Amino acid sequence: MPLELRETQDWLRPGGPTCLRPDPPPLENTRALIGQAVQHVCALIRRHTTTP
Repeated sequence: MPLELRETQDWLRPGGPTCLRPDPPPLENTRALIGQAVQHVCALIRRHTTTP
């Protein structure tokens, strides 16, 4: 079996590594959290400002 396939199977094996990407730096995490919060607030505003 080629090495590439064997490595892929290792990643998919239960109990194996769960993330293929390295941990993002804290600034990227903060930006992502802010973006999610803004989207949530916008959704709440839309829900409360639309007339049934």
